[in-house]
Amino acid sequence: MGDKYPEARPPDGDIPLEEFYGQDDIFGLKLSAPKPMPKVPPKRARTATGAILTGIALGLRDVFDPEKKNDTIAIEQEAPAEPDGPQVYEIRLKASPRDSQAIYRPWVKEDGEAQE
Repeated sequence: MGDKYPEARPPDGDIPLEEFYGQDDIFGLKLSAPKPMPKVPPKRARTATGAILTGIALGLRDVFDPEKKNDTIAIEQEAPAEPDGPQVYEIRLKASPRDSQAIYRPWVKEDGEAQE
């Protein structure tokens, strides 16, 4: 595939990507073959030693840096007062739903309000 026979050269779209991008000079760097992956070092069993050292570190932390106890701040608020006079609706809740009561007093409504 030389310049002698330009019709024998494949168009740019027919070149495989590896060949096309392999020709590029990216910032003056030449692409090289990939290096093999390094081997993973063998795993060592040091769980007992680590557990002992962790226990010692936690014990020393408790001795030299104890938790500071924060006093809780109680917010006191006055309970709402009972309304004066009877109410239209009154609900009395007990521990058992069967013992709970709901009282409806339609006669307490003022004269200006419409009856339901």
